[in-house]
Amino acid sequence: MADPLKIIRRLDVVTTDYAVFERDQVLTHDQLNSVAEYLDDQQRLSRTQLLGVGIVGGLKPSLGKGQISVGAGVGVTTDGDLLGLRADQAFTHYLPYDESAPAYEPFYLDGKMVPLLELLPADADDKREGKPLAELGDGLKDLVLLAFMESYENDPDLCTGGDCDNHGRTARNTRRLLLVGRDIAEKLGGELLTGARIAAALPRLAAARPKLGNTKKDALSVTSAEIFVEKYLAACKTTLGDLLKAIETLQKAFAKAWPEDLPNPARWPAALENIAKQMTESRLGVQYYHAFLKDLVAAWGELREALFADTGVLCPAADAFPKHLLLGALADPAQLRTGTWPAPWLAGGSAARERLAFVLGKIGTMIASFAIPATTRAVPKIVPSRRETAALEMRAVPYYYANRGEAMRLLWNEPRRRRNESADNLGYHWMPVPGGEGDDPFERDLGGVDFFRIEGHLGMKVEEAEAAIETLVRQRNLPIAVMSVVLHNERKFVLRGPKFKKTSLHSLHYLLRQDLASQLKDNVAFSKQLADDVTVAAPIIKQDKALNLNVDPVKTVEAARDALVSLNGDLLGSDSKPGPLAVRSYKAYGAQPKDWDTKLDQTVLTATKAKSSLGEVLRSDLVSPVDSLAASKSHLWVKWLGDILDKRDDDKKDKLQFARMLNDHPGLEHFGGCVPGGTFVLAYNDAGVVIGDLMLPYWIDDVDESAEDEPALTLPDIHVRIPKDLLPIKVIRPFDLRLEDFRVKSVLPEITLQKDYQKFFQESLGGLGDVLKNTTFQTGSVSGGRYATGDALLDGLLQEVENKKDQVTGLRQMLADDRLPAKTREEVQNQIKRVEAELGNVVKETTEHFAVNAPEEVRTGSQAVKVYATINQGIGAVSDKRITGKLRTDLQGSAANLTGSSGQAMTHIVNTGFMGI
Repeated sequence: MADPLKIIRRLDVVTTDYAVFERDQVLTHDQLNSVAEYLDDQQRLSRTQLLGVGIVGGLKPSLGKGQISVGAGVGVTTDGDLLGLRADQAFTHYLPYDESAPAYEPFYLDGKMVPLLELLPADADDKREGKPLAELGDGLKDLVLLAFMESYENDPDLCTGGDCDNHGRTARNTRRLLLVGRDIAEKLGGELLTGARIAAALPRLAAARPKLGNTKKDALSVTSAEIFVEKYLAACKTTLGDLLKAIETLQKAFAKAWPEDLPNPARWPAALENIAKQMTESRLGVQYYHAFLKDLVAAWGELREALFADTGVLCPAADAFPKHLLLGALADPAQLRTGTWPAPWLAGGSAARERLAFVLGKIGTMIASFAIPATTRAVPKIVPSRRETAALEMRAVPYYYANRGEAMRLLWNEPRRRRNESADNLGYHWMPVPGGEGDDPFERDLGGVDFFRIEGHLGMKVEEAEAAIETLVRQRNLPIAVMSVVLHNERKFVLRGPKFKKTSLHSLHYLLRQDLASQLKDNVAFSKQLADDVTVAAPIIKQDKALNLNVDPVKTVEAARDALVSLNGDLLGSDSKPGPLAVRSYKAYGAQPKDWDTKLDQTVLTATKAKSSLGEVLRSDLVSPVDSLAASKSHLWVKWLGDILDKRDDDKKDKLQFARMLNDHPGLEHFGGCVPGGTFVLAYNDAGVVIGDLMLPYWIDDVDESAEDEPALTLPDIHVRIPKDLLPIKVIRPFDLRLEDFRVKSVLPEITLQKDYQKFFQESLGGLGDVLKNTTFQTGSVSGGRYATGDALLDGLLQEVENKKDQVTGLRQMLADDRLPAKTREEVQNQIKRVEAELGNVVKETTEHFAVNAPEEVRTGSQAVKVYATINQGIGAVSDKRITGKLRTDLQGSAANLTGSSGQAMTHIVNTGFMGI
């Protein structure tokens, strides 16, 4: 019995030698077959090793009504069989493909052949032997089409008992199209291990962001440097965990044996865990560690990309799908379809493999090179780079690759490495300082630069770091703003306060200080002139024995003058060292002593008391500088406005706390530098040490304007407004001395003259007196009065003046009682105002009647002196300046319209009654 037929697989054992024929040699079948087998194997190897395996193209099935169509195409099995159709072909019938066919090992499961159906072309001669596909109905949708090369050897003339004439075997290779169930087809897939297949199994990674945001309402997330570091460490821990799992998956994907031509990642996990331990212990440079892990994540993406590009298979396994190709499920031809695995050189495999090896070597070098540089040698530098939207190799080499800097530079960018242009890889370690030796990229066009790495400031004091970076920004002519934030939520830890921004309020503050300085200058000039006048008038003042000044007028005025001069020196200072009122910038004002207004108040009080204590001998015709300064609120405005500006500065300081700034600018994040037009933000701890940096993609105007001074203003001289001969305060003779002068010069001569008239009237009117005694009305006599001028109305008016004056005096004495209740005191003050107003009206009426309507002899007689005294005392009893001012104006107007004795009387009252008021 003949052995069952078996499918022959040629490449299971490759023929490596063959017979060499010689002249007249007797050939055997082995010698002849060795040549054929060798050539056949070499042809198959050329396909699988040099060209590739799988479906090259076409051979796509489509299910129609009662038929299956297969498009033209070609494919190669892993045994080197070429399967194809030159043109589209339709199939309408089928036959069972059973165990009578040559045995093909993949078609057998557990020793039993799987169900298979062979398709018969529509134009086949033997299709009548088959069954129509239409009989399968919807069952076709559950089937998968495969192409099969049926290779076997047939021996048709086996020896028999009577005949053993052997004519040899026949090798048959027949292409067949078979239908198989989906469950069986899934086991016939024969996937080959490629870089793309490995990449599909690798996870996609994304670096974790530190959770810096204020997640709860009115709750600050980061209130200290320690919390800031913990947030970054937590994000780093998450990213590292994902990386370690991904590396483990990569190692498993390459099965047990790691390819010898690729750098091995076996040491990566231990190195990464060692770095994590160091960062947990030191914590310095945690942002660099976070950025390093982000670099590894980006490099991992490059690794997956390189693997996806590696679709070729070098030396595919001969037993993957040796004699068959899956063409696809009839219901969905895209499923269960053998792929294409070209030879590496056709798939760009050499370059892809080199790229894969490069990326693996780069990741290993990155891990080995990472180190936080020593802060003792910190020197800030700015390096042109690219944003994170660009590939990692297109960016500048970061500062923290310090251990093997040159090796990192060589492996940073593969195209540049191939072109021997690795010197174009910029980085901190190769960046010269401005004006230094070496290749300076800032001397070339920066059109392709969209990011600037800023590094080397870690561990520096924030004052030094910010100043150094700002200097670099200006030296390099870069569009970057620089500022600082404290990693705390208390204002006292803000070391780098807001930079000064001049506003109109600062200019107003300067104007008010200049106004106060001008008033002080006027007071100094005025006090010097007043001191001179008082010194000259002192002998005259001391003649008045009735004066109780209780102070030495000269010493009092000189003390006030000296106090004003001293205050002027303190508040205005000198040209080299200006005082608080003379400095021309608010920043300089802020550096002045805060209690300058206390000395101002004390000095103004001294000057005011000095003026008040000499009120009996001083007269104010105008508002004096002392009065202006005492009533001025300029110094209060200066302080109040200063408080407003300081409050604004405090509010700005609060915004320089990290959590507050994050609220105002949610985009604050670490990138290791800054984009053009952005703001680079240094983050420092309570000790003022920079431990990190962040960036905003927009400009925050933080230019310091504190050095800008206000323009110099000229303080006017007091005599521009007040002539020297018209000082606001004048020294006057005491009232008693003025009254004595009036008695000697005017009254005594008048009395002498009146004596003669009196004698005459006494003799002439003696007889008339008896007659008047018996009358009901006595001329010049008022009931209860003490005036007898001969004019009854005038006597009554004079008595009224005296009564009102006595009322005012009594009310004032009552007001002087400290025991008087507040409500009663208020009523008394109102009464004084009312009675003074009535007294002013009576004085006006009395004066006008005396000067205009009184008989001539009354104005010139002996009673005139008493009239003058009563009117003057009434005027002097009025303290309200508004009443006396109006009274004086009215009487002056009346005097201007009078002539003769009437005009003289009115003028005399105006000149004497208002003297010193």
